[in-house]
Amino acid sequence: MERKPIPSRDLVVVMAGDRSLHGRIAEKRNFDLWVVYYGDSDAVAAEYEAKADRLWRRKGLKIELVRRVLLEEVYFGEGCDFSQYRYVFLPDDDIMFENGAEDLHALFATAEQIKADAFQPAVKNDLVSFQATRQMEGVACHSVNWVENMMPGYRSDLFRTAFLGCIHALEYQKSGWGVELMVAKLAEAALGRGFRAFVIDRHPAIHTRPVGQNGIVHEVGRDEASLLPQLSHNLLRTGAGFRTIEAAVAHTANLKPAPRNTLAIELYMQKARLARKLWVNLMER
Repeated sequence: MERKPIPSRDLVVVMAGDRSLHGRIAEKRNFDLWVVYYGDSDAVAAEYEAKADRLWRRKGLKIELVRRVLLEEVYFGEGCDFSQYRYVFLPDDDIMFENGAEDLHALFATAEQIKADAFQPAVKNDLVSFQATRQMEGVACHSVNWVENMMPGYRSDLFRTAFLGCIHALEYQKSGWGVELMVAKLAEAALGRGFRAFVIDRHPAIHTRPVGQNGIVHEVGRDEASLLPQLSHNLLRTGAGFRTIEAAVAHTANLKPAPRNTLAIELYMQKARLARKLWVNLMER
């Protein structure tokens, strides 16, 4: 499912609280910036609105807000299919880009050069959830099997069909744990080939808050992840590292869809069935 022609403008959407760092990328940018403010301050809302192309005031966790705003209000309600954009990028509000919008301009350009279906900046510091997202020295980028919800970027057609399609189907998801893997699977089905996902090392970002600091997000996320057996054997992992753009393009030119681990899924489902039986027996006492 190749797009023709490919748009040149990109979209950045931030779910922002009162201490959001997205103001650093709002100046001198060549991409559209949408902000969903989940705080309570009228003054902060006004400040964010002045520097954004669009602003909404909504309450909820990240994936819950993406569903309410981008899926239900923008896509279903307004009929915007995001085809006017090349990539849609969803960084958390605690991600810092040291060079402001320039970092994102370079990030989007590199993603296009390596023909990425999905991408994320490498994490420059030690506050990582997955080692696969850590910046690798001496490479332009490295391949991964999916990109993390902390700061994922998707081709706009895959954002619509795979990402929005996934969170529409998995209506219980609020935090989004496990959504990333399901998006990769849906994208492969839509594309008819393997999923080109990259961590871009030459344009890293800094994660400014310790992992696990938001207790509500992690508590909800663990519950959500328990409903996806694929996560038991398909965590985010590092593939090959590429010193040049040309090497990255050549390596991923003929990717095959990821194979199913039938045994691991069946073992997980056996545990789930046993847990359900134990629960039923307990409730019948």
